[in-house]
Amino acid sequence: MDASTRIKRVYSGAQLQAALSDITKNDVRSIRATAAAYGVPESTLRNRLTGHTSCSSAHKNRQNLSNAEEWTLVRWLSNLTRAGFPASPALLVEMAEEVRRSRFKLGDGPSPQLRPLGKHWSSKFRARHPDIKGVWTRQIERARYDGINSDTLSRWFDAMRALMDEHHYGPSQM
Repeated sequence: MDASTRIKRVYSGAQLQAALSDITKNDVRSIRATAAAYGVPESTLRNRLTGHTSCSSAHKNRQNLSNAEEWTLVRWLSNLTRAGFPASPALLVEMAEEVRRSRFKLGDGPSPQLRPLGKHWSSKFRARHPDIKGVWTRQIERARYDGINSDTLSRWFDAMRALMDEHHYGPSQM
């Protein structure tokens, strides 16, 4: 089978962990049967049992952002969109660059020259974090566009002010 006709199986880390757990607890089942039962590639299961690491773990030091920095970015994006700010791939890249630069702000020496993020970095980031899939900006619907006027906005800000007064929210809590 050549590379163009090879089918790549999609499986989760949880499926792989369950298969590894099952095979280490039960010596009865074969690696092939366990792989088929859990829907993971037999070669991957065999490699993990012999001590190989995953591709993502093996290349962790080559990533532009650490796992902690990526989760910071995910939380930042989620908070922005919850507050009503539109998120776009360009904003994601800009925020990632800011996170990368912030690594060196606390140091005494000059900041090292960082390689720019790759052309496909944002799409790969979104693939690694499927929970942010729905936060991207979409074109505004015509009805929403037509519905915005000074009266509508004034009522919204009045309601917001009433909530702030009722719950004693300060500007820093917004």
